[in-house]
Amino acid sequence: MKIITCASYHGTGSSALTDLVTEYNGVKSLGEYEFPFLYAMDGVSDLEFHLVQCKDRHLSGYALQRFERMSKFNAGNWFNKRYEPYFGNRYWLLTKEYIDSLIDIQVPGSCFYAEYDKGVYYYYLKRIWVKLLKKLHIKLSEKKSSIYYSQPTEEEFLKKTRSYTRKLFASTVIDNTDVLMIDQLIASSNVERCMRYVDDNLFVFIVDRDPRDVYLSNKYIWKEAIVPSDPYEYCKWFKITHNCENVKDIKHKRVKRLFFEDLIYRYDSTVKEIEEFCGIKPCDHIAQFSKLNPRRSVVNTRLWEKFDDENVKVIEKVLCEYLYDYNGVDLKNIKGVETKENNLF
Repeated sequence: MKIITCASYHGTGSSALTDLVTEYNGVKSLGEYEFPFLYAMDGVSDLEFHLVQCKDRHLSGYALQRFERMSKFNAGNWFNKRYEPYFGNRYWLLTKEYIDSLIDIQVPGSCFYAEYDKGVYYYYLKRIWVKLLKKLHIKLSEKKSSIYYSQPTEEEFLKKTRSYTRKLFASTVIDNTDVLMIDQLIASSNVERCMRYVDDNLFVFIVDRDPRDVYLSNKYIWKEAIVPSDPYEYCKWFKITHNCENVKDIKHKRVKRLFFEDLIYRYDSTVKEIEEFCGIKPCDHIAQFSKLNPRRSVVNTRLWEKFDDENVKVIEKVLCEYLYDYNGVDLKNIKGVETKENNLF
């Protein structure tokens, strides 16, 4: 089974790639729900750093506890299911099995970092309480907790991690599934590091988009605070998000960069590239245009023609190297099916 994932830079159109791949026979998509547990804070990458690259008798075990806590949150509960339904209700079971496989020794007790993590006020109030009980010669009764010790080699860590992710992805499979489409499994930075956590059947698409359209979409449609409205601050933000790792420098044979606009204006050639890159067959494209309809999505491009916004000139000057190249593009001959829907999204 092949696994396809896409990464983006916030609002750059990775869902278009997800929609396209979902049109193929034999593909199971986990939808637009994002699964960043490999690279997110307290995820697998952090775990590798503390267990393998920066070994410490306290921090290694604490990193495992933080990973365990984050995983419990990711699993969800009765109120918010989160990951569990996507992985056949086996996400926490498989994750706990993975954590246990990494623990060398488990002893009673707690470390400073675990107490500090509960808050500064908790830490100092507990210190005062402990001193008071000692003066009164009262034995402190605490809820039992454990300290983990773990020191795998890089090879051992990667072997156990790949076994873990293999089981996770297998839990999503139904009959006749050739390809699993999972969103944001790999970030647009530290790509090659995180690909080591999955078997060699993973293909990554990093989707980018013209910065003018990202700016205008947010200013007039999404209106999310995370994207700066000031054009100069926006340009700084855009460069920071893109300079975490220069995608042009990534040489991995299973990583491919795409532009959202390519899926609209160069549809035929781009679809062919995608098929050849990850080995999906043209004959399996049985629901073409049912999810990704370029004639519908084209309304989200060239927004500077719809909104008279002088800030676009600033973006064109400061972010000139990120602008989409429209040279040779036929703006009128768009593939897809006619639709009466023309609202921006």
